[in-house]
Amino acid sequence: MGKTGLSVRMGGPAFNVPGNDFVPGLFLRRGFTITSRGCPNRCPLCMVPKREGYTLRELPVVDGFNVLDDNLLACSDNHIKSVFEMLKRQQQKPVFSGGLEARRLRNWHVDLLREVKTERMYFAYNNPSEYEPLVEAGKLLRDGGFQKRRK
Repeated sequence: MGKTGLSVRMGGPAFNVPGNDFVPGLFLRRGFTITSRGCPNRCPLCMVPKREGYTLRELPVVDGFNVLDDNLLACSDNHIKSVFEMLKRQQQKPVFSGGLEARRLRNWHVDLLREVKTERMYFAYNNPSEYEPLVEAGKLLRDGGFQKRRK
C-alpha cells in the first residue's frame, strides 16, 4: 500500500521491465496498439533488445490505428498481413509511430501501406549506416504512389 492507501504497482517498459501482451486502454489511450515486442537487431544505442530480449515476440493483433511496435517489419509475413487486415477495419487512417526499419521495407509492404491509406509513418534512423536504406525506402514509397508530405 502506498501513502495514499491505494495499491500501486510499478513496472513495465518505463522501468526497463519487458512488456507483456498488449491490453487495449491499459497505459495507452484508445486507438494505440502494440502487436509485437522486441527487435532482432543489436543497434548499440537502442534499449529495446536489451529490455525485451534479442528475439521478436508476435502478440495477438488487437484493434487500433496507431501501431507502436518496436519493429513491425521484422515480424513474420503472416503477422504483418494480419496487422494490415486489422487496420482495414479501423475508421481512422493508420499511423506507424513505432518506427519502421527501412532496410526491411519491400514492395508488398508498400502496397499494404497504400491500401490502408496510411496517414503517417516514421522510419528509424540512428546512425549513418542507415542512410542508404532510408533513401531506398523513400524511392520504394515514391514509386508505390506516396508523395512527400507538404506542410
